[in-house]
Amino acid sequence: MRITAIFAVLATATSGASAQQFDTPSDLLRTLYLSYISGVEIHDFSAYFSDDLTQKLNGQRIGQAELRALGVDPITGGKDWQISSFEIHPLSEAGRSADVDVSFVNFRQPVSLSFELVWEPVHGWQIDHITGRAGDVEWCTRDVISLTQTSP
Repeated sequence: MRITAIFAVLATATSGASAQQFDTPSDLLRTLYLSYISGVEIHDFSAYFSDDLTQKLNGQRIGQAELRALGVDPITGGKDWQISSFEIHPLSEAGRSADVDVSFVNFRQPVSLSFELVWEPVHGWQIDHITGRAGDVEWCTRDVISLTQTSP
């Protein structure tokens, strides 16, 4: 019974994300990081990113492989990952916006991220902006957008 529940969660987290409406900011982030933790490749982040963020990425289909090619994954702060000690810290939720912090350890390196989320009627909660820090390295989605627009 427990194994069946785990497979059901993985199936929802990986194959149905694009059709899924996230009812809470924590639901979205839990589903997103479950894919990373379970080793399931994400081929298209538009299921998690707001329409505005997706448009800023020129409407391109961006997956983990494309982010690795840029040398940064804004979800993990690294090119590779081995996530442990994952925690979600909801900060605020007001109307159609929310702020949530996430912390974890990636290959013994503490990582902290701040997510700005927006409520979209069609998709539910979606990521609109990310800032992160791992040691002395800091990043944000604006940096990633800049990289995707200058990459060949």
